[in-house]
Amino acid sequence: PGASARVGSAAAAARVAPRGRGTRAVTARPWGSTLVPTMHLLAASTLAFGPAPTARPPNVVIFLADDQDYVLGGSGLPMPKTTTLLRDRGVEATSFYAHTPVCCPSRAETLTGRYFHNLKVDPETMAQLPKSEFCMNINGSKVNNNSLARRLREDAGYETGMFGKWLNRDPGYVPLGWSAWFGNNGGTYVMGSPKAAFRVSGLHGVSLYGQDLGATDGFWVGNPSHYSTAVIGNVTVAWIRHVVRKNRAPFFAYVAPKAPHEPFVPAPWYLDSWHDTWPEFEPRPASWNVSGVAHHGVVANNPPLTEGVAETVTGIFKNRWRTILSIDDLVAGVVDECTALGVADQTFFIYSSDNGFHLGEFRMPFDKQHVYETDARVPLTVRGPGVAAGSRIDSYLTNVDLAPTILEIAGLFAPDPLMDGRSFLPLITDRGAESERALATWRRAVFIEYYTSDAFSQCFRGCTGVGAYPQTDSRCIDLKATPNEMCWSEDAYSWYGPLCSDECYPIQSESNNYIALRGSTAGRSNVLYAEFQTGRQRTADVNFSSPDFRELYDMDTDPWSMNNLVYGPHAQAGAIGEVPQLHAALMAWYSCAGKDCWDL
Repeated sequence: PGASARVGSAAAAARVAPRGRGTRAVTARPWGSTLVPTMHLLAASTLAFGPAPTARPPNVVIFLADDQDYVLGGSGLPMPKTTTLLRDRGVEATSFYAHTPVCCPSRAETLTGRYFHNLKVDPETMAQLPKSEFCMNINGSKVNNNSLARRLREDAGYETGMFGKWLNRDPGYVPLGWSAWFGNNGGTYVMGSPKAAFRVSGLHGVSLYGQDLGATDGFWVGNPSHYSTAVIGNVTVAWIRHVVRKNRAPFFAYVAPKAPHEPFVPAPWYLDSWHDTWPEFEPRPASWNVSGVAHHGVVANNPPLTEGVAETVTGIFKNRWRTILSIDDLVAGVVDECTALGVADQTFFIYSSDNGFHLGEFRMPFDKQHVYETDARVPLTVRGPGVAAGSRIDSYLTNVDLAPTILEIAGLFAPDPLMDGRSFLPLITDRGAESERALATWRRAVFIEYYTSDAFSQCFRGCTGVGAYPQTDSRCIDLKATPNEMCWSEDAYSWYGPLCSDECYPIQSESNNYIALRGSTAGRSNVLYAEFQTGRQRTADVNFSSPDFRELYDMDTDPWSMNNLVYGPHAQAGAIGEVPQLHAALMAWYSCAGKDCWDL
């Protein structure tokens, strides 16, 4: 298990050569009542982009997976339907990054179009913030009633539906802007627990398993025979059908399943699925099960993965792909329903994830939160009017760009001055000179930012309690054994059994606060530069004025971020001399807000 091996094209997937300010290959077609079939694209010069004054703007469906990796292949082989329906008929972004590679902050940024430093809690006023409004250092009061849905509903007349995971903490109410709501804080795969129930609102006339959701008492609990990804997909399909048949306004659906988040519980019908063309273990690049020499914090000091832990990681890898099969079904179900209703060609379908994932890199068994490609780089595919089938964009994009892009799709062309992100719609559709200007002025790097929550370790032995699948979720790999076997937990916490205490690997510490640039900056191209500052945001502001560690990697020659150029045995005098310039570039991003971020 300690040997290095590579599966598929994982190494190639982690490296995108710099291409100036970005490249694209697109052909336009209009939206509205005069759609051109996908396979019959007209020359761009003959088309005028955007809706006619009387045309109804397009519908938008965004699918947001939870912890789905891009670099390690998790958005490819296990998603054949999504590949055919979205990627092959739309555009794939090869350099799309989560601004913050962890669930709640990333989702808050996607919903608001704002960077973490403009949404984070202020430790001086933390005591006045309701518990329901605090989520992984995010101030929920800046998010819940200020999402893009509110503008879509109030300024563009959209029907708006939220289905699945909102943030990692339920706000206790339905936020403004949503005409329909079927949401929770992520919940469980196996339904039936009241603490995993979906809050329900605005779904009168929408039926789930023969029950009118408008007749519920405000929550839908389900039972262990219900699998959450399928539940979310079925509610989404039923709502879209209801809205379209009522001939209402255009719709926006935000569809956010739990999968493939921990504890990686597949649907019963996929429990044993494994295609004979799929790899027998997770990709094992150069950083797999090696010490991160000259890296920050826990990355530098973890013990080697034991054979047993490596076997569990492989089991986690396989069960993650099995959960993704259900996302693939969900996407196909929604697209097929839109096709049957005759609205697919008037709909933008967007597929992405809140963050990536690592599986054994730098001796960390699994998780996200770190600055490296496995965690920060995520999938993005867009299909819709004006998007050329089978096209690709290499420009540096981030999830903070999603909200302004969706608002522009809806016809709200004036940029929101509060949003830090930019619409990339001109980059994925051909709008002539406007697209060329956007391409020429597009950013050459993405900004990444993270504040640690709680220090924790993952433990794999000394487990007490049992995993009880199929009655509940289980942090175990062998779900057919009774009790379940090959288990793990965090060192001091387990929502559902078991609780383990031995063979522990630190995953996060208070040293893991960072700001970073990925791309071309300060005269260097295709690099990752990060600065770290130890602290705890909820007790004292982490402002990176005094970083205590730095890392710089040449991603052309070192795609797995192994050789730090400003510290340790691979340090270079020239790189060390550039630190002040790199720091200044980082702080420009860190201090920006709204339109001041657009030209960086």
